[in-house]
Amino acid sequence: MAAVAASKASTSASPFSALLRRSKFASHDPKISQVYASFGGDAHRGNFGLKRPIPLRGRHAHITVSEVDSRDSQTVWVNAEQPAKWARMWDEVSVYVRPKEGSSWSAQLGNKGEVAWMVDSEFAPKPRNVKTADEEERDRIRTLRLEGAKVTEGPLIEEATELGLFAPTVDVENVHAMDEAEFAKYLDKIRAMRPKFKRYLEVGDALYSAAKGRSVYEFSQTPQNTHRHFIAAQAYNKYNAPDSHAIEQRPHLNAGLTYAASSKLQYTHLRKPQPGRVINTDYSQNARKRVIVSFAGMTTELRTRHARGIDWDQLARTGVVDPAHASTFRITESELAYAPRVAEVRKSATMRGTVIFTKVIDATHHDSELSNPHRPGSLDYMTHQEAPKAPSPVFRRSETTSLPPTPAEAGAHNSAVMSTLEKYAK
Repeated sequence: MAAVAASKASTSASPFSALLRRSKFASHDPKISQVYASFGGDAHRGNFGLKRPIPLRGRHAHITVSEVDSRDSQTVWVNAEQPAKWARMWDEVSVYVRPKEGSSWSAQLGNKGEVAWMVDSEFAPKPRNVKTADEEERDRIRTLRLEGAKVTEGPLIEEATELGLFAPTVDVENVHAMDEAEFAKYLDKIRAMRPKFKRYLEVGDALYSAAKGRSVYEFSQTPQNTHRHFIAAQAYNKYNAPDSHAIEQRPHLNAGLTYAASSKLQYTHLRKPQPGRVINTDYSQNARKRVIVSFAGMTTELRTRHARGIDWDQLARTGVVDPAHASTFRITESELAYAPRVAEVRKSATMRGTVIFTKVIDATHHDSELSNPHRPGSLDYMTHQEAPKAPSPVFRRSETTSLPPTPAEAGAHNSAVMSTLEKYAK
């Protein structure tokens, strides 16, 4: 009886195991570059919660750990202060980031990478037209009719829709990330789809060509990715089934750089302009002046006619940078071309390979040109009175109506002109 009671007694977990499950190192993967930080007194002692202290002490100390405990009984780490500092600077100046058209990141996202974000505001950019799956299907059927395909048979179109001939492209399972048991199970599932794949080829060949049908061998001799389209179509049907519990894995729009979808009104009035420096000018693109600015830890583009780059000869002679090259800037456009590769064989690749194209404006000149530079809704904004614009001294407009001068005024004017000429004559 005592043995039975002892077996039924529940053994409570130790405090160390509970702390380990709640710690960040329970999910530590040496192939994923993760930035760790320490705060308070632990940061000044180099205590990052590891087995041994790190000889890096400071208020904003950040590290990337590749091995918690190596064969030499050492903690392999790299200073990650630069990517952490850049992330903080981006939080101060960040705007809505969209994929750059034609880039590798845009191709990786696919046709569903751009998410329509509807904002009821005249300050927000107009959203791009994103077609739904039903609209894409209707466009494909309409294209088949225009090409003279065999679409007169209604049952054939219905069968093609069920087989997934008109399904949009979605992500499929990654065979490179499977172990042996998962890959064997995946092969069994693919073999079970063989009859359906043959019918997929027959229906597709009947729709897209009016000639005689081709065999599976003839399909294999053509440089097409028919099998990939078929697997993607089955994945689409799996994700969109009414009783499906599968969720399509889709990368984040900007690879997790920012999750806030702010409008132009928000980042114009809520983001303070940050200091930057004009470093160079470029006339290579269609003879248009292109100014390069060092801003927020990166080089960005400023399109203007007034700014000029640093005079490197003067800097070499005096060692002092002209204050006219420094100003405050604000980002207006941001496009992501290459996302960072944080999960790869190379260690400590936190921000390696990241390419972001940005454009800025000079906030000092831009804010002075606004009719009301104050924050919307504030007391200064509502009580602001626009000052009359002073006429330009070069392009001064003449009055449309004028009174003829009196003889006394004309005589005084003539005498003033003659006295001025006499001074120059002497």
